[in-house]
Amino acid sequence: MINVQFLPQSPVVPGQAQLLIKKWQGGLEGLEFSIQRNQDRYYLQSKQNNSQPSAPEWGNNPVWFPIALTENADGDLTGLIGAEIIDPVLEGSGNASYQLLLQQGQGGESDRGTVRVSTELLASAAAGSTASTYTEGRMEPIKVTPERVEPVIVEPEITEPEIVEPKDEITDPEPDEAAVLPAPEPEPAKKKGLNPLFIVLPILALLAILAAGAWFFMKSNAMSAPEIVEDSAASIDMSCSIAGLSSQSELSFVQNCIQQDMSSEQLLAVINGAKEAEQCGVAQRLYANRAQSGDVLIALAYAKEYDPEFHQPNACFTEPDNDTASYWYETVLAVEPDNQQAQQRLGALN
Repeated sequence: MINVQFLPQSPVVPGQAQLLIKKWQGGLEGLEFSIQRNQDRYYLQSKQNNSQPSAPEWGNNPVWFPIALTENADGDLTGLIGAEIIDPVLEGSGNASYQLLLQQGQGGESDRGTVRVSTELLASAAAGSTASTYTEGRMEPIKVTPERVEPVIVEPEITEPEIVEPKDEITDPEPDEAAVLPAPEPEPAKKKGLNPLFIVLPILALLAILAAGAWFFMKSNAMSAPEIVEDSAASIDMSCSIAGLSSQSELSFVQNCIQQDMSSEQLLAVINGAKEAEQCGVAQRLYANRAQSGDVLIALAYAKEYDPEFHQPNACFTEPDNDTASYWYETVLAVEPDNQQAQQRLGALN
């Protein structure tokens, strides 16, 4: 099998990618390729061959795309592919895998390999209104004629220094004997009144009653707080449970599950529930999203869905597929190169 990769250019150009092929044993003349989607075995169709704009991008019959490949310093083959290939592949890369079949014309040397799609690639829509600046894989610089700006000379303002006249020394005046205040007269003796205890005790009693009420109110709130937290947690879990799938669209359900910080075991339980409910799109999307994010346990489980050694027929994964299983085992080894199970099974499948 050949090793096939879709890599970004430098700098990244939306809608374009560098095709890298390793282990090709044939020649370089008259090369063409087709793209097959592993999940349903459909082939990528050429928009140039479709007279109707609404024609499907995938069909039963293979379509061959000519490609010019050159050999780099490492002996690998490289070439440029455009939006006709990149856009439909990126659109379905979240829940599908692909194979590329390379051949030298009809009846010539041929070989196939699973496509590894770089996460740094961008669809052509990412170019926005600047898409017209991309031609033949190169970004044309935008020429800007700078306006001539006359320099503005600012004359420094000269100000006369302020002359501060010295002030006469200020001396404290001699104390005026007439301004000296007379000594205060002694206060008259206070008359006996009510005992202060008769005023203080009722105030203390009122404060005690208020403090007791505040304590009881805060205790009641504290006792009811955990129930509110539990209800909130339950509502979050329900958004990613099979029971809650009936009230959501497939895409919304998958997005809610992705946003939650779920362990691999928890996510596998949701995936198995989706398989039992025959929600195959949910199962495949959750598998692919977490596996491509580097979750080794999920990637291994996804590979086993297609591996003949572990495959168990169900509504979502009806039959084994060596190439798709190999793709996900390769994904495991990209994260853990020493994973023995992935190494053994990949060697057995190839």
